[in-house]
Amino acid sequence: MIQAVLILGAVLAPFAIHEAGHWALSRIWGIPLIWRRSGWRLVWEFPPGHGAPPHVVRQIAIAGFWMEALGALTLLAVVPALPGLAYSSAAYAAVFLWHFWTYAVLQDGPYDDFRVLRP
Repeated sequence: MIQAVLILGAVLAPFAIHEAGHWALSRIWGIPLIWRRSGWRLVWEFPPGHGAPPHVVRQIAIAGFWMEALGALTLLAVVPALPGLAYSSAAYAAVFLWHFWTYAVLQDGPYDDFRVLRP
């Protein structure tokens, strides 16, 4: 039962950590993002006239995946010391890779984090 809860948490955590990455970096740069829902998704956008330079916009857009990757690496690194987290760490890493792949390959809409990186 505990393993099932850990795996479920590991499947949901990457999405929360992803959005937390955008939020944290936008706060560091002093740019409050506008958050709302689009169907079942939580989405954000820059406020009108935010004035952030392009490199800051790119950093905030990609911060979600950096935070997810950091979480995956951290969880996988602790598995030797905490073998009970092996399945949930693997689940987290798999969801992170799937999420990254769907954005990088399949996503091409108004809420695509990679849109600012594409020519």
